[in-house]
Order: sequence, then structure tokens, then C-alpha cells
Amino acid sequence: MKFKLFCCLLFVVSLSVTEARDSYVKSHNANVDVTFRVDMSNLDTHEEGVYLAGGSFGQQGYLMTDDGNDVWSVTLPLAVNRRYLYKFRNQPSYDTWDGFENVSGLISGDCVTGAYNDRYVDVATSDIVLPVVPYERCNYDQITTSDVTFRVDMSAVDTHEEGVYLAGGTFGQEGYLMIDDGNDVWSVTLPLPVNQRHLYKFRNQPSYGTWNGFEDTSGLISGGCNIGDYNDRYVDVATSDIDLPVVSYESCVLDQVRIVEFTELKMEIYPNPATDQLHLIMNDNFSRLNIEVVNPLGISLIHKEMKDVSLGSVIEFDVHYLPKGMYVLKISTHGEMVTTVPWMKQ
Repeated sequence: MKFKLFCCLLFVVSLSVTEARDSYVKSHNANVDVTFRVDMSNLDTHEEGVYLAGGSFGQQGYLMTDDGNDVWSVTLPLAVNRRYLYKFRNQPSYDTWDGFENVSGLISGDCVTGAYNDRYVDVATSDIVLPVVPYERCNYDQITTSDVTFRVDMSAVDTHEEGVYLAGGTFGQEGYLMIDDGNDVWSVTLPLPVNQRHLYKFRNQPSYGTWNGFEDTSGLISGGCNIGDYNDRYVDVATSDIDLPVVSYESCVLDQVRIVEFTELKMEIYPNPATDQLHLIMNDNFSRLNIEVVNPLGISLIHKEMKDVSLGSVIEFDVHYLPKGMYVLKISTHGEMVTTVPWMKQ
């Protein structure tokens, strides 16, 4: 019995010594991994990427990786028991100190330190995965509105001489006059409160103090993009800006009348609507091509980056797991948008 008790005590002492040794090694010699993450979805991300730089990480800094949905991260081994200063930068350094995030949001959110108003992290003896933060903000609580762009194609109807309006639902009787961006596609961008659903319709005239002139809802009902007693369109606004796809007046999608613009680029998609697979036929050559499938909230769900895409190539997208509804295929090359095309998932 005494021997067993002695062995147990010896084991506990040995374990304590081991833990103390490991703690000592970590606090004096070892590094720990620290993961930095930033959400870039509220701005146009630089084509050469996002960097962690400044402060403790110098002028050049470290290129981060897009983990998806424009959230960028980098994990670095850092010495323990030290404070590290940094900022995020939406471009390479180009051997300058330009391009860093604006500090006004960091100052108002009180997550800065030092003469240059840097972000900071205190590194102890354990690995750290820092929370995702918005670019130029300390946290998502600082974001109270997001910019939402609404767009409607009026080319299938006679546009009213006094213009097209976004109105009804959240936007009231008068609503907001939209701007003709060209080819009878009208748009308006508004700052809307986050974490809310906003209802609306398009109206092909001013209100004239009435509720008349709104688009007919039969196409919205058949397309499944309506909600509520008045069959309004809707958008759920989170903490990222949203650029809604162009839709035809009185329709949930961009109708066939504008698909001509897409076919002029010598590309085709099939089937549309799609159930399991969506195919893009390339009838032109591209040295570099970026293709995204984007949902109505502007969130990229599928992304393909390809090189040396040749005439006749067929690019396939597995879309079986996507919810039913409207999506947009965005195609760009060398940082410039080639075209967008809407499609339906059945």
C-alpha cells in the first residue's frame, strides 16, 4: 500500500515537473502560432492581395490568403510574452508605407495603441486565433449600415418620362428615384440598417401622392421572389455591402431580352434553369479567367480561377447543393469584369 502511494505521489510530482518545464520552455524559448483574420467584403480587394504589415511586421509584411467570401488570414509563429503591433493593408507595399487601412474606425472602436494607431495583440504561451474583424473597424458592432445597390432592367417596357423609383415596403410611398446607368438599366445605392430584412418594389413613375404605378406582382409570385401581404421583393442585409443582380421589371430574373449581350461575347450557359450541373461554353480564348457564382446577397459561393482557357472549353459547376433561387455568374479576366449572367437553380 505504501509503495502504491509512493508511486502515485512520484507520478504527480513528475507530471508537475513536466508541466512546469513545458511552461518554462514556452515562456522563454518557443514560439506560438497566431492567426490574423480580416473581412474585406465591404470594399474592392486589391488584385495583388491583402497584407498584414506595419508595426512589428515591417514595411513589406506578410501576404494573407483568401479563405473564402473575401475573408483573408495568415498564421505566423511569434515569440511569447510580447505585444505585437500591426495593421491590414489592401495592396503590396511597393516599397512605400502607403495603402494601409484608415485608422479612424480603429480609433473610434478603441482597438489601437502607439503613435501610429496600430492594432495590437498580446501573445502569451498558447496559440491564438484572433476573431475575424472588418477592414478599418475593430468589430462588427461598429457597422450599423451596409450599402445596398438595387438594379432593374426596364428595356421590356416603356420607361416613364419622370423615371423609375425604388419604393413601397421599407421605402414608403415616395421612395427613391433611380438613375439610368445606360441601356435602360436603372440603379440606386442606399445605406440600409444591418441585420434586417428590407421590402420593396420598383415603380415606373413617381408616386404623385398615391400608391399607384408599382410593377405587377404576378411575375414575382411565379418566380418565388416575393414575401408578405403585398408580395414585395426583399433583401436581407448583413454587415457587408450588397450589389444585387440586375432583374427585369416585374420579374425575379433578368429575362431573355438582355441575354443577347451575353451571347455577343461568344459564350453560352446551359441548362438554365439548372438542377445539378451548370455548364459554361467558352467560344473564345482567355489567358486568365475568374468565374464566380454569387447569390442575391452578393456572397460568392463558388469560385474558379483558370489559366489558358481555350476556344470550345466547357467549364462545369456542381450546383446540386445550392438552395433553389436566383444566382449570378460573374466572369472576369485580368481584374476586369467581362460580363454577368443570371440563372435559376431549380
